[in-house]
Amino acid sequence: MKHLLSFVCLLFLCLSAGAQIAMGDLARKTLHFAKPAAPGSSGLFRHFEVIDERPDTGRIGIYLIQGVLKPSDRQYVFKKPAAAEIAEYFNQYFTRPDAPCTALIVLRTLWLSNANYAGEDELKTPDKQYEQIHIRLKAEIYATRDSLYTPELRYDTAWTMKTHDYYSSLHASYFGLDDTLSSLFINLADSASWVTGQKQNSGRLISREQINEFNRSRFDKPAGSEGPYASGVYTSFEEFRNNTPSIRDFEIRTEKMNRLLYIKDASGAPYYSHTAWGYSDGTSLFIMHDGILWPVWKEGKAFYFFALSDKNKHSHQSYDAYGQAHAYKPEGSQEKETCIYTLDLDTGEVY
Repeated sequence: MKHLLSFVCLLFLCLSAGAQIAMGDLARKTLHFAKPAAPGSSGLFRHFEVIDERPDTGRIGIYLIQGVLKPSDRQYVFKKPAAAEIAEYFNQYFTRPDAPCTALIVLRTLWLSNANYAGEDELKTPDKQYEQIHIRLKAEIYATRDSLYTPELRYDTAWTMKTHDYYSSLHASYFGLDDTLSSLFINLADSASWVTGQKQNSGRLISREQINEFNRSRFDKPAGSEGPYASGVYTSFEEFRNNTPSIRDFEIRTEKMNRLLYIKDASGAPYYSHTAWGYSDGTSLFIMHDGILWPVWKEGKAFYFFALSDKNKHSHQSYDAYGQAHAYKPEGSQEKETCIYTLDLDTGEVY
């Protein structure tokens, strides 16, 4: 009963227009880079510089822990700021004193989150039931010579970390999150070095100011400003970015504690819509997720919202982010859990 009351209270708060939490107050899980098992193949850089151009530089992800008593969101962080932590790792293991150039890495996305799938997705692709964590990494790598920069590589990838029982079924070793994260950045360093070697100083030269201007550009859209949002329905992410909602004739209804969107047709008759991107009432912003409108809050340059996540619990044993096993669930049983989602300001994807 206590858990049910807590859930109802949380859901009520999520449905209120101004619902938000202090992200810094979430429980923390500190991650560390693992020492490489062998030296990387990187060798063209004598020094790495990393600048953090992510919307949220205070954390590297949010994960919903499947606790025994109740689920709870945890934030993933490094011990140091992300730029300092990554630069220190690269400079310790992937540099050569006599290398011909230095490297500038612009971190645009680094985010760890739950692998959220509805039951039908898992049925179509059974391996999805074992997916535990998604790690998304986007970065721009430049070779630096004489204060000028050559674009070498745009690194954009998403890695999946699976549960213990997936690896047990394959009789393979299970690697922890620290090891998985390290492998991802080792791949980035080696890829940057290989591509730079292949290009052999070819490519256009640009200035540091041009790099800064490019990375600021995604925050220069009206949606990234602190001004009010125009009242209306956004039919696409681009309409949201430009703060130009194209639908003005609509209704918002609350049904079974869910905020739903009804758009009026040419005759004035309202019809339910689940395909719009979201809407604003002129003060608060709401995003459409699985046919329900959820209030959005902004922290720094990042956008967040609560939403329900349908998790299909299979009969195999499940593990949380700390490797702790939890009870078996009946085959096909459904649970609704509230997750914190964030918005990719490049693509409009939520995760």
